Amino acid sequence: MRISTKRLITILVPTILLTAGVLWLFRDSLAVHYHLRALHRAEQEMFAPPPSTLRQQVLAFLTRRPSWGAWSEARDYHEQALVRLG
Repeated sequence: MRISTKRLITILVPTILLTAGVLWLFRDSLAVHYHLRALHRAEQEMFAPPPSTLRQQVLAFLTRRPSWGAWSEARDYHEQALVRLG
């Protein structure tokens, strides 16, 4: 039982258009959610306790925390974006 290409297109096109329409309607809400999560993640990374286990130390070495300047710029960017979005 194979589905024909024409039938597949008639199913996929409306599905993709409907999904794009829903995402477009909720774009502001999604942007606010993104900036809030990024702000929260940046604060957690900057103020996290120092690693205690070997695994945590290796992971911290590989990911390296951002400097205060980079953290401040990221925080300011996300705060300004939230203000712009209202």
